[in-house]
Amino acid sequence: MALDALSTELPEEADSLALAEMFRQAGVGADAMPALPDSTAPATGVEPVPYRGEVKPELIQKKMRLHELAEALQGLAQGLSPLPSEVLQELLKHGDIEIKSLQAGELTSTSGLFVTNLEGREAAEPDAAAKQAALQQEIAALQAELQQYGELATQRQGFLYDEWDYVIGDYRRAWCRLTETVLDDAGLTFVEDTRQRHAELFAQVLRQFQLLKPETLQPLKRLVDGEEIDLDSAIEAFVDRRASQTMPEKVYMHRHRRERSVAALFLVDMSASTDDAIKEPAAASTPPSQITPPARLYDFSGSVQDDHDDALLPHASTVSKPRRRIIDVEKEALVLMAEALEGLGDAYAVYGFSGYGRDQVDCFVVKNFHEPYDARVQGRIAAIKPHRSTRMGPAIRHAIRKFAHQDARLKLLLLLSDGYPQDYDYGKDRQSKEYGLQDTMMALHETRLKGIQTFCVTVDPQGHDYLRAMCPDQHYLVLEDMASLPRELPKVYRSLTT
Repeated sequence: MALDALSTELPEEADSLALAEMFRQAGVGADAMPALPDSTAPATGVEPVPYRGEVKPELIQKKMRLHELAEALQGLAQGLSPLPSEVLQELLKHGDIEIKSLQAGELTSTSGLFVTNLEGREAAEPDAAAKQAALQQEIAALQAELQQYGELATQRQGFLYDEWDYVIGDYRRAWCRLTETVLDDAGLTFVEDTRQRHAELFAQVLRQFQLLKPETLQPLKRLVDGEEIDLDSAIEAFVDRRASQTMPEKVYMHRHRRERSVAALFLVDMSASTDDAIKEPAAASTPPSQITPPARLYDFSGSVQDDHDDALLPHASTVSKPRRRIIDVEKEALVLMAEALEGLGDAYAVYGFSGYGRDQVDCFVVKNFHEPYDARVQGRIAAIKPHRSTRMGPAIRHAIRKFAHQDARLKLLLLLSDGYPQDYDYGKDRQSKEYGLQDTMMALHETRLKGIQTFCVTVDPQGHDYLRAMCPDQHYLVLEDMASLPRELPKVYRSLTT
């Protein structure tokens, strides 16, 4: 059929799709087919382009700007010590540290940047610190804007931290890269099961934590001036006047608002070893007592000593699930503490840490200080699972950063672990524990210099050997029974915050 003949057979009202189909049936080549108008739909048999969401140019620009600021902040960190000079001087004074001046040839064997010369940096650091503060402020503002789009749920942020090398007696500058990731929501099943499993313990801990709440108003008596007259002081003044002909003036009372001011951060070990199963305790037949909770005493070795009774220890036997792991018990303790602290009103945050190598240190966000204990946070607790190695130093230094915006009078870092700090490149000798222990000890010391109390809880039977070196006396606890963590952790918290 001729091309012109075919075109004369088409009615004027024929649409362009019908025209294209007739050309195809006539065997006309693609180059001879008339071009379809832009407004027509794709021809039959062509896969449609999948919907990829609404394009938001302003959101893309904000993300790009956030990425640029993060890179600028990391670049600035390369030339700015995260420890101010006065803090480093304090470390040198009390930590028995000797700064070594290195020759140029020695850098090949240590391969890093070191804080070896504080002189000449004092003039440059204030400007760099101001720039760093400005960058952090702009990043925080952008993050707040991106939260309105719901875009930060899976955001990953990178941070650079120094690491202490005891061999050279100096810091390796910007040596570790820590990546902060918000955990996914794994649902509420684990939290609900934990509430049922430890129902009696939950009730006891909640009741005891309620007793820690101070009175809303505390009366201050025997004042020269105040809101009202104190009746007891007024009676005593009247008696003194009859006896000595003098009238005391301190007969007024003022009601002072008294509140707890505590901010606690729970740093949880999520290394691969936490996948090990725990040994369940034998069931006891003694019913739980209703005695007031005892004062828990910790000796220099970190062992627990009971005063006289066992109020928070439920002795009733419970049905255990098969193969409870160390990580499961840690999660149960976190659920219990979160429920108790919600009733108490203390500010708290929860983070996990793991990683593999100095460039892959992972910090997992479970709950930030400003976040409520809602279904999303409960789902993150359920999502906690074992990962890789245990590089504690960067995680502790990252926790210090998290306390920066907390103005509580008491700041507390609680480290939960099942073993000593280790990683495949934690020092040159992979068989030696000393490098990791020294770096962690220094990170804990930096934390205390910032006014943050530290306390370490471990279930490692060998924990006394290295915790005694890493932590001050009475600042750590070794649990022989891992299953006891949910009932021991609230006692530790109470003893540290009262």
